[in-house]
Amino acid sequence: MLAHAALALALVIRVYDAYGVAPSTLATARGSAERIMASAGIHVTWVQCPCDETVGGAELVLRVISAPPSRNAGELGFSYVDTVQKSGTLATIFADRVQRLARLANASDAELLGRAMAHEIAHLLFGTRDHAPVGLMRAMWTSSELAGNRPIDWQFSPRDSARLRQSLIRRLRVAPGPTAVMAADADLPAASSVSAQ
Repeated sequence: MLAHAALALALVIRVYDAYGVAPSTLATARGSAERIMASAGIHVTWVQCPCDETVGGAELVLRVISAPPSRNAGELGFSYVDTVQKSGTLATIFADRVQRLARLANASDAELLGRAMAHEIAHLLFGTRDHAPVGLMRAMWTSSELAGNRPIDWQFSPRDSARLRQSLIRRLRVAPGPTAVMAADADLPAASSVSAQ
């Protein structure tokens, strides 16, 4: 029964790389995010976009871009979430900031990219801007934490893992319909982000 439930918790992530991350770096990042999500009991399938195929089930969109100058200089990414509906679909990662922080910490930019991807995917599934005091879902990631590379800093807590599975089950039960979004600053959904120090 448990194996059947684990197989049912599948998530599709469509990746739009507008930054131009090296294919090998992006593959390693996806592998890192996959391992993190798998440790929470969620199987991820990646679709590189632009793409023509239709994919069913729970589906999220992850875009990889350069950070605009107007964003908080420490942010590695953010997710648009509807905190009332507890749902989100679009996450953004700033590849240039990920690369800069990885260089400062003498860490792998691909691993850091994958960790940021998993962090923002979790915000989309949780439908919140909340952060944890420890683990992957903390708000600030320091260069010393990256250099130390303690496994506990880069995984979901047992509580967050359980919440992720519950959130995905809820998403799979209620297939969301298309929504219209008006692009005015006051109307944008709440954004959540992970920052670097």
